[in-house]
Amino acid sequence: MLTVKRNQKNLYQALDGLCWAGASRHETRDKGHRRAERRSHLVMDAPAEIRALFSHVRQIAKVIRTRTVASWESDGNKRTRVTKTSTETVYLITSLTSREAAPEHIAAYIRAHWGIEVRHEVALFERDNRIGGSNDRRLTPGECSAPVPAPGMRCW
Repeated sequence: MLTVKRNQKNLYQALDGLCWAGASRHETRDKGHRRAERRSHLVMDAPAEIRALFSHVRQIAKVIRTRTVASWESDGNKRTRVTKTSTETVYLITSLTSREAAPEHIAAYIRAHWGIEVRHEVALFERDNRIGGSNDRRLTPGECSAPVPAPGMRCW
């Protein structure tokens, strides 16, 4: 599974320009911490123009995340509940066929990967605060191959 970012200009534009109307769809909804999030996963077999750019790609996915966050604002006299909604679209490619990964499986893979990223960021934050901030010695790329860097060490 590979996230396609805007720096991959040709592939990103090709995915963005596709008609996703016939794609298989899977939706998930989550609530918590004063926010509601809806994720629409659109998945389809990779068309020829995408496979011409990346021959190993078997399926493509478009994830539309809509997040609504509620907060309270005060003018000193009165508190007002404010909601803000944002939408983000992410494209992904995978070498998994539709027999190997249905839309709900791809949604689970994506969610699990984002969960790993969040846990990694939290672990780095906690480690930095416990050790004393960003003045720690950084590891060289060769030293980063260890499963867990020694305390006080960070990869480039």
